[in-house]
Amino acid sequence: MNVKDIGEINAVAADPARIREEDARFDGQILALAQAIAKERDSRPVVLISGPSGSGKTTTAHKIEKILDAEGMETHVVSLDNYFKTVLPEERTVIDLESPSRVDGELLSRHIRELVEGKEIGIPVFDFVNTRRSEKIIPLRRKPNEIIVFEGIHSLNPSVVTVGEEYVRTIYVSVRTRVRLAGGELVHPKYIRLMRRACRDKLFRGRSVAETLAYFQSVERGEENYIMPYKHRAEFDLDTFISYELSAYAEKLCADLARLPEETKTAFSEETEAVNAAFAETVPHAIRPAEGSLIREFIG
Repeated sequence: MNVKDIGEINAVAADPARIREEDARFDGQILALAQAIAKERDSRPVVLISGPSGSGKTTTAHKIEKILDAEGMETHVVSLDNYFKTVLPEERTVIDLESPSRVDGELLSRHIRELVEGKEIGIPVFDFVNTRRSEKIIPLRRKPNEIIVFEGIHSLNPSVVTVGEEYVRTIYVSVRTRVRLAGGELVHPKYIRLMRRACRDKLFRGRSVAETLAYFQSVERGEENYIMPYKHRAEFDLDTFISYELSAYAEKLCADLARLPEETKTAFSEETEAVNAAFAETVPHAIRPAEGSLIREFIG
């Protein structure tokens, strides 16, 4: 189990040089992943990246793409979100939004096989505003020496991706580090991912912290039922914790947490108490990480 003391987190967040070192440390892990993928690019040209919400899948995928592109191996990132099935208005209140049944696994698996064979596919485009598949498609054909990265929470679920393991690489990403507070209490990684989601939802998706909390328990159930049971299928396991990140989230979220309605604090007491306990010992900083930093996915 990886553990990081809150004092160390505050020290890193206060030092721009150490912030750069921490980003470089994470980038070194991504480089090692990209090099391993490159070694088997001819026989295993498809990469599947899975992990729970707020784990940093998107940034990880694009970092791998950037490294491989620079080495002359054209790489394409495809989000599994585009393979969501249409949700009718009357279904929105009853459907399990975390279920793998939301993904058109049959189409996705056929597309993966066709890409391996060098055939052209038409990637669907999901309209999130209207929760339906749009009429647009994105054409894609994998040429020799090219790599395709699929990222999404259900990428390792065998009920969704039904292709032979002989031509895919598999990666599971998540926060695996626990933060140790001054009294010895440990902050579970799921609450760090909650902080990430709350920042991203507030800054980029127009959702309040209260709305993020309202979704959290459903998201957590989905992770336990549909994502984590398959993490053992991954060849590579990546801890995406960044030592200074709590300071960045505290700066963005503390005021919002203080304004939460009492009914929200009561309904989600475990979550709000865990985050508030962590932030009580975190020194907030208006951190602006370098372009490409994983934390930019959540704070911009």
